[in-house]
Amino acid sequence: MSTRATYKFLETTYNPQITYYIHHDGYPQGASAYFYNMILCKNKKGGFSNQFLRANDNAETTFSHSSHTDTDYRYTLNEENLIAKRHNYTSNTFETFFKGNVFDFCNENLSKEKEYKPFKKVKFNYQPEVYHNSETIKEKIDHCLDHLLIWFKNNNTYSGIYDLMLSYLNKYLDAFPELKNEYRKEDIKKVTNV
Repeated sequence: MSTRATYKFLETTYNPQITYYIHHDGYPQGASAYFYNMILCKNKKGGFSNQFLRANDNAETTFSHSSHTDTDYRYTLNEENLIAKRHNYTSNTFETFFKGNVFDFCNENLSKEKEYKPFKKVKFNYQPEVYHNSETIKEKIDHCLDHLLIWFKNNNTYSGIYDLMLSYLNKYLDAFPELKNEYRKEDIKKVTNV
């Protein structure tokens, strides 16, 4: 379906502002699929703007939202914050229909898709909350477990950094309790029963 849209990524500390154009599937569910691909992209270098291009083969650079006068939707991402606008052909303006974070946008529009894994907030005591789903959290669990197992093997489980890494692992597993019994079960048991 030719529902054209532009996807603008605002300037960040490390990346210039950039806008992409995709000729089809720009409606909310299609755009959510593009954002979902972006979030799941394994190569995280360069942040969301680069991940979007890597994850969506049909994305092409353009100058701005207004470069394409035939678009039905405009999406603007500032870090994780998304503003989604729909073209009102009567008034010939773009009207905001979503303002929030990109993870909630994906959850809202893709929740009925069979293969979709919804995002959840993971809260830490002294850090900002982050969003993960059952796929992205596995990378974090792997990171924690790999370090904890090295320290465990060397009998170095009485350090502050071990406790900190263990607290991260527990936060991840609290947010995704289903993984406790299905993902790296023996490793989790070994480091949490010290």
